[in-house]
Amino acid sequence: MSPEFAAEAREYIARLSEGGDLWQRAHDRQRQEYERLEAEIRRATEEQAYWRAEYERLTRGGPIRRMLRALFT
Repeated sequence: MSPEFAAEAREYIARLSEGGDLWQRAHDRQRQEYERLEAEIRRATEEQAYWRAEYERLTRGGPIRRMLRALFT
């Protein structure tokens, strides 16, 4: 193998590995963004479930229901 061809081959391999690193970084960023969005959706869902349960607790025989009953009876 000629030295010129070997140098070109090394340069080509270096560029390919750099492209692979760029792909890996982009893939990692995309995965982190997906995990962040998934955590945000999970948090919002849990928060909504909490407030729905709190509303149910307060309006079905809870303190607000008793207070309204006491006021209007």
